[in-house]
Amino acid sequence: MAAKGEAYAPFEAPTLALYTKTMELAKVPAEDIKADVSGAQQALIALQEKKLVWRASRGVYAVDEQVIVDLLREDGMLDGLLE
Repeated sequence: MAAKGEAYAPFEAPTLALYTKTMELAKVPAEDIKADVSGAQQALIALQEKKLVWRASRGVYAVDEQVIVDLLREDGMLDGLLE
């Protein structure tokens, strides 16, 4: 979501592939990586409950505070995701 901005489409195949890439870059063990629609829905609900993202409408989500995106970018946590 932070990497794609307004182009973020949470349940489309390219985004699911990006979730997998993100987990690989985070060194999550391969056997623990499972990027699917159900998991994405659960993650988005958890992020909403923590007030980190908000849902504008069905399938439209955004990071709640731009400072979160700025910190992720500053720390290099978005590097290599869209290349």
